[in-house]
Amino acid sequence: MRWGVVVGAVLACFFGLAVPARAGTPIVLDPLLNGLLPTCYGSKSFDQFRRSVAARHGYDSTGKRVNPNAPIAVPATIAPALGSITAKNKGDYTEVIVPVSGKFRSLPVAAIEFAFGNENGINVTTIRFAESKSEVNKVLGKDIRTASRLIKQRVQAGETGADQSVTLEEKDGQTRLFCDTSN
Repeated sequence: MRWGVVVGAVLACFFGLAVPARAGTPIVLDPLLNGLLPTCYGSKSFDQFRRSVAARHGYDSTGKRVNPNAPIAVPATIAPALGSITAKNKGDYTEVIVPVSGKFRSLPVAAIEFAFGNENGINVTTIRFAESKSEVNKVLGKDIRTASRLIKQRVQAGETGADQSVTLEEKDGQTRLFCDTSN
């Protein structure tokens, strides 16, 4: 019986049907994403990741790619959780989608999305969860309310623009945490 499994595995590898090495073991994304709540900025490694993604996939106001060969800074422990990055120039901003297979605060994450302004100050980070809004709210609701309160205080103090916000929404059947730090 073991020979059948071995032969099956060898054939699967030969025909390109190999199973991912980390199947069944979700990668914990907390070290990368901690700090998104309540500040919307994330950890130092997340900030480096976000900035490197913006550098590679960003466009200037004329529609020209700024630095398409820029390296992406990804912590080695998180890299296996990330899929192929896609980017689309939407005119005023560039939409970047990073498929993810991991968990943040025990919640399954499907993607990290960015909207980078094309030289205009738009800056939105979205975490797309593979979980219901009510479940995400149970885990992150208190932090979302704290973040909203802190942003409101910063707006009132004149430290930031009035367009900044943190929201939890359900869109296209998926729950999304939006951190809008546009100025």
